[in-house]
Amino acid sequence: MSMPSAHTQLVAQLAEQILNHPERAVDGILRRSFKEHPQMGSGDRRRVSDRLYLLLRHLRRFNGLHTGQPYLPACEARALLPLVQMAEQALSEGLPPRQPQESDGLYYSLPDWLWQAWCEQYGQDAAQMLAAAMLEQAPVDLRVNRQRASREGVAQRLLESGVESAPLAISADGLRLTKRHLLRDHPVFLEGLAEIQDGGSQCIAPLLQPVAGQLLVDFCAGGGGKTVHLAALMQNKGRILALDTQEHRLKRLAPRLKRNQIKMVQSHTIRHERDPWLSRWYGKADGVLVDAPCSGSGTLRRHPEIKWQLEPGQVGSLAIQQGALLEGAAHLVKRGGRLVYATCSLLAQENEEVVEAFLRTNRGFRLEEIQGLGDLQRLATPYLKVMPQQAQTDGFFSAVLIRT
Repeated sequence: MSMPSAHTQLVAQLAEQILNHPERAVDGILRRSFKEHPQMGSGDRRRVSDRLYLLLRHLRRFNGLHTGQPYLPACEARALLPLVQMAEQALSEGLPPRQPQESDGLYYSLPDWLWQAWCEQYGQDAAQMLAAAMLEQAPVDLRVNRQRASREGVAQRLLESGVESAPLAISADGLRLTKRHLLRDHPVFLEGLAEIQDGGSQCIAPLLQPVAGQLLVDFCAGGGGKTVHLAALMQNKGRILALDTQEHRLKRLAPRLKRNQIKMVQSHTIRHERDPWLSRWYGKADGVLVDAPCSGSGTLRRHPEIKWQLEPGQVGSLAIQQGALLEGAAHLVKRGGRLVYATCSLLAQENEEVVEAFLRTNRGFRLEEIQGLGDLQRLATPYLKVMPQQAQTDGFFSAVLIRT
């Protein structure tokens, strides 16, 4: 390997930060770094980002090829430098062919425990297709705000600025960019004509079957991506409660609401899923969405760092939290109302097992087989599982429960 360039060293330093500080978001680390290096142009920033994400996707495999050991490297820039150089070489020449001694977990650059979990759930063949899909670069998807524009109109506006897109089969309001572009400063985004949202994520809000005039609750609203989608489906008529236990997450919702000209959302920070404040809404909601905090194992294309930060014990802790959230949210649903449980996880412990445990202790709810999904129908089982290797999106799980 040649002497590392300044860009190579920077990527190694960024990877060290990411691997040692799982609490810090990768995009935040990148933004801070680029701010500290103002001399870098857009091309330089893109090259650094591409190398960093390729390294994170193939980290275990690159280290195996470099050292002959099936383990992760030390989380130090010095140990990561030769792996960054391998990523650079792979970008220009392609990834090296599979070696006879490479196990599936090593070849697909997954922790052994996650590879084994997927094999047990989906079978080895499907697990291989899933793992291969997770090594692809995530595309940029948009959800058109049907209250403000049409999908065709937004596609034309994008094309006029040199941005090509194509309709998403998985979502009636979805567009996928043919090439990656930064759209945060594009008029279609600034004017609230479209939101940046993965196509798989766009499949969740419609499961509540929103209708104008309803009362809906987004129980784990976070930054409000699905809150805004619900408002669009309700034609901005009715009421949505956007709840979260973290005030800083809900603060990201306000600019979204303003951009989309939405005035029917009330946000509120709750202390926990049994907060006494919630009792005033018991039995009143037409629908409640629990988009639960999860492992994010369905988003490894977009967030490959998760593979190296997640421990199997954390999944069990998350499942306990998810069950508690589902229990708390259930009190808000009126008779005949819908309770939608969703994660961006592809682990049964966070998905089917959470729903099944809830149904065993909550006889007043029944599982509804998801219907009317068009191109998505083949993914309903009766749960909705959006799989990256089938839908070319992030992975999502959803269940619809009806209060009887």
